[in-house]
Amino acid sequence: MLQLVNRTPYQTEGALLLDINGAEVWVVVVKATFEVTNGKLLLADEQEPVCLVDEYNGEPGASSMKYENELVFNKPGTDIVINGHAYAPQAKPVTKMDVNVRVGRNQKTIRVFGDRIWYRSFVGLSISKPKPFVKMPLIYERAFGGTDTSGDKPRKHGTEHRNPIGVGFAMSKSFLKDKPLPNLEEPANRIKGWKSRPKPAGFGFICKHWKPRRQYAGTYDQKWVEHRLPLYPLDFNFRFFLGAHPDMVAIPHLHGGEPVELFGLTPGGCLTFNLPQVDLNFSTRLEGKWINHCSKLGTVIIEPDIPRVMMTWQTSLPCHRKRFELEETEIREERVNPCN
Repeated sequence: MLQLVNRTPYQTEGALLLDINGAEVWVVVVKATFEVTNGKLLLADEQEPVCLVDEYNGEPGASSMKYENELVFNKPGTDIVINGHAYAPQAKPVTKMDVNVRVGRNQKTIRVFGDRIWYRSFVGLSISKPKPFVKMPLIYERAFGGTDTSGDKPRKHGTEHRNPIGVGFAMSKSFLKDKPLPNLEEPANRIKGWKSRPKPAGFGFICKHWKPRRQYAGTYDQKWVEHRLPLYPLDFNFRFFLGAHPDMVAIPHLHGGEPVELFGLTPGGCLTFNLPQVDLNFSTRLEGKWINHCSKLGTVIIEPDIPRVMMTWQTSLPCHRKRFELEETEIREERVNPCN
C-alpha cells in the first residue's frame, strides 16, 4: 500500500499520472500557506489544501478562474498569481490609478479606471469620464474582452478568445452605445477607439481554453484520434500547464527568497516582503530502494486582501510498470536543500 509520509507542517497530495507518452509518473505536491504580518511571512495556523479541481469566481466556464488544479507533473516555470483588489490611496475616491506588482524579476502595472461607457458625441462614439471608485476587483471580467452576439446573423457574432468573459469587445460600433469599457488596461496598450484590441490586463489565472494558453495544448485532429488518443498530442507543449498571465510567469522557476512589492493592492497602499525559502526533501521507496528526488516551485498565489501567500511545489518520479512496487514517499523540510 503506497503511503505518503508528511513530516512537514504543510498540505500534501500524491497521485499516479501519465506523461506525454503514457508512462506512469508518481507526482507529489506540497502546498504551504503563510500569513503576511508586518512585512514578514509567518506559517498560517490554517494550511490550505492542495487544489485538485479548478475553482472559479462565479459560474464555471462563465467566470474567471480563482484557483487551478495543482496536481500536475511538469510545470516549466512558476505561476505568479494575484487575487485581490485595487484600493484608492487613503480610501479617497479616484477616477483612475495604477497598481503595480513585482515578484523577483517579474513586474507588471495595470491602470485601473472607474466605470466608463461608450456614448455618442458630435465626433462620433466617445468614451465617458470614469466614475470615482474606492475599491475595484482585479478580475478578467473587468478587462478587455467578451462575446458579441448583437448581430442578427451568426456570421456577425464574435468572441475575444483571449478573454471571452471580459467587456468592451464588439463586432460593430453600432452595438457599443451605452456599453461599458474595461476597468483594467495596460498603460502602454490603451483603448483609443472602438476598433482597439488591447491585450487583456490582469493578474489572475488564464483559463485553459483561452488564448494564448490553449495554443500549447497541441493538435487534436483525426490523426491524433487514430494514433494517440487518449494520450497528449505529439506537439503538446508543457507551457500549457502554466496558467498565470504571460507577464507573470517566471522562467526559470522561482526558488524562494525573491522580493515582493505590491503597490495599490491594500488599503495601506504598499505591501512588501520576501518569499520564504522552503527546502523540501523527498525520498521514495521503489522496488525496495530509497530514491531521493527534488521539487520545483510551481505556483505562488498572493492574496493581499487577507493578506496571505500560498506556495506550491511539485515533484515527479518515473515509475512506469512499477506502480505496485511503490511503497512510500517521505517528505521533510531541510535546512539545506540537497537538490542544490
